[in-house]
Amino acid sequence: MAYQLARYFKSRGPQSKLKKSDASAYALNKIAAYYCEKGRYEEAKMYAQAALSTCSRNSCLVGIAKAICFHSSAAMQPNIVLGPGSDTLSLYQSAIHSMQWHCGPGHPLIMAVHDRLASLYIKAKNFEHALDIHDISLEIAEVTLGKNHSTTAGYLTKVTDIIINIRPVVCFSF
Repeated sequence: MAYQLARYFKSRGPQSKLKKSDASAYALNKIAAYYCEKGRYEEAKMYAQAALSTCSRNSCLVGIAKAICFHSSAAMQPNIVLGPGSDTLSLYQSAIHSMQWHCGPGHPLIMAVHDRLASLYIKAKNFEHALDIHDISLEIAEVTLGKNHSTTAGYLTKVTDIIINIRPVVCFSF
């Protein structure tokens, strides 16, 4: 990842590192998301903050960078069992507001922001809140992508898994 980023900035030239660039913010967000997936939350937060400082303020990349910031900062909390804190929820609201402002209220990228908060609730074993968040994503997927889309099916599967965690299925053998 660092090699790809170095190649990208070298191709842009030395002065471009100081300018606002959505392409740079996209590259930084991509690396931040990678580190977040790998559980390296400090690096993820660092790259997401760099993406926030390089993207233009009228870009939906602001919302994505804020989402990665709130997810990585909440995942680093020692008391994640209690669920996301108030600062995490305010960052989440800010990320949702940015995404809705720049992309519209039903844009599929908003589902990614909801996923990050739902994963924190699942990690805290707070399945009711996770179900509420995934329901919002499922509604967005059904409206924007359609009922037969694979992403919609994925959200339906996630909602089903959460419901099973809330109310375990009892199997009877005869």
